[in-house]
Amino acid sequence: MGDGMHVVMLPWLAFGHMIPFLHLSIALAKSGIRISFLTTQKNIQRLPKIPPHLTALINLVELPFLSIDGLPEGAEATVDILHGTNEYLKKAYNLSYPFFEQFITDESSDWIIHSLQGCSMMAIRTCAEFGGEYLGLLKKLHQIPVIPIRLLPPRLLEKRETTDPKWAKTLKWLDEQPNRSVVFVCFGSECKLSRDQVFEIAYGLQLSNFPFLWALRRPIWATNDMDTLLLGFESWIASRGVVHMGWVPQLEILAHYAIGRSLFHSRWGSIIETVQYGHALIVLPLANVQSLDARHLVDKGLAIQVEINNDGSFHRDAIARSLRWAVVEEEGESIKRKSMEVRPVFSDQKLHQSYLNEFINFLKSSDGKWETTDPK
Repeated sequence: MGDGMHVVMLPWLAFGHMIPFLHLSIALAKSGIRISFLTTQKNIQRLPKIPPHLTALINLVELPFLSIDGLPEGAEATVDILHGTNEYLKKAYNLSYPFFEQFITDESSDWIIHSLQGCSMMAIRTCAEFGGEYLGLLKKLHQIPVIPIRLLPPRLLEKRETTDPKWAKTLKWLDEQPNRSVVFVCFGSECKLSRDQVFEIAYGLQLSNFPFLWALRRPIWATNDMDTLLLGFESWIASRGVVHMGWVPQLEILAHYAIGRSLFHSRWGSIIETVQYGHALIVLPLANVQSLDARHLVDKGLAIQVEINNDGSFHRDAIARSLRWAVVEEEGESIKRKSMEVRPVFSDQKLHQSYLNEFINFLKSSDGKWETTDPK
């Protein structure tokens, strides 16, 4: 079906880019298209495993990466650096351009799909059923083809055996909770919460008095797990919720019968993962692009947004108030109904496959060498 087509993937060094690029690579490879996925050695090791039956079609190519002054040792993605130091990562990334140029010269490609500055066509991780009102506007603004490639919703194939005793304990607690009673709190692996932000979220959860599961990575400023939380908060949550420090199987949690609401940072990938399970959404955007996605959800009646101050800070009362709205007020019921209404759009694999087929047909029918951008 791929007719010998070769597509080169060049995502930006952030897992919010690399993971969707990998999902798209897998989807294209299933149609027989050969993929070269370029990223650094450390990032290749951290990516999910490629399905064994597709390894012959997806080539993970190591992109040379030279550390520079100002970049922490071993840092090869935004998750490894502090906010405000992206410029050093970009400089180091740009040093790999000669290798990329030589690779393109040696390996003839039909398309280059990348994350950054200038392109001949734009591929957008959306569908007309949800974000169609913006597709025409983007085409008009950029004067290039704008193709929706589907939402690329990740699928929970099966539960894995639990070997981590800490996660086993958390899962046991979750299994004991009533249906759709728990708030899942998660701000992603790349969101670096400050001490004040962690404390305000903790106080907000405490004030709300609702059961919760908070997946929290130890912040850079914390010397140990206990240092991350407020004095006394640990004893309070023993009867009300769980703070799980470290990695969690997010899809497994979102699919769990006890989860009914999600408090998160409103990155587009997290939105797709969450809405496909019909949760009521409480959004706390912590960056400009997240604010746009949060506003999009609120305008569509799919989310309640935590009130944010002019300086970007937020207060525990705003956290608690938003949770109460989502759990006990009519506004929350309206959001749950709307979420259930749009859930089929996010979870319908046949719908998304039809978009992918149209995208593949576009790639195969276009003349000449093109490049496209940004499936995230």
